[in-house]
Amino acid sequence: MSWSQRFDEPIVLPDGAKLATLREAVAHLGKAVPKSDHDMPSVATAAELLTLAAEHGGPVEFARIATLQALNRHRVRQFNPDRKTHIGDAASWRGISMTAPMASGWSDRRVGFAPTGKRRLCTAHANNGHLWTADS
Repeated sequence: MSWSQRFDEPIVLPDGAKLATLREAVAHLGKAVPKSDHDMPSVATAAELLTLAAEHGGPVEFARIATLQALNRHRVRQFNPDRKTHIGDAASWRGISMTAPMASGWSDRRVGFAPTGKRRLCTAHANNGHLWTADS
């Protein structure tokens, strides 16, 4: 656990500079983010996750993602109608049926109802005939 831990993939800044370590990321946030924005949720989260990763062994990738969100906190995402596919678009699924994994036996997880009427997750294991439920 150290501030010199490296990101799996460095953060590339608009000027081409790279932030490769937790120390570089927190130093850049301190310089790039005006004091008036330090209380913004995205900036506070980035600072907290960078500290957790450096001093308590928290996930470095979460710190990287939070840093990217803090750096892009004022960027407005806009829909681009000229793109061929969009996430969630029917065309992006390429006709994959959501029932196919169940029908093919890909997953053995089922959701059922308990006698009380509450939903519960249960898994049927065909190999040994046992039924495991979240209640047991």
